[in-house]
Amino acid sequence: MIEKHLGRTIDIHGGGVDLVFPHHENEIAQSTCAHGGDTFVRFWLHNGFVNVDREKMSKSIGNVLLVHDLPIGHRAKPSASPCSTRITASRWTGQTTVSPMRAAC
Repeated sequence: MIEKHLGRTIDIHGGGVDLVFPHHENEIAQSTCAHGGDTFVRFWLHNGFVNVDREKMSKSIGNVLLVHDLPIGHRAKPSASPCSTRITASRWTGQTTVSPMRAAC
């Protein structure tokens, strides 16, 4: 499918750190063999997990937050809004945390 729509080699492919092994390693091996040894992807990017209320965000857990559900675009004063959402990223762990203050909304 990638070759059909994007060509034999793509620039960037990625996913969560949980996909590095075995998913992406297998994908590299299979694609390299299927394309006569040609490079499949130039750069692989892997992100850390997104945590919601100190738990990994997951559809199976049911704690998924969608961008259109976040309180963005309302006119709030410079002070913290009671319905604010705190998003932090740690450069040391590669984790991203989303902590909505649901009780105050």
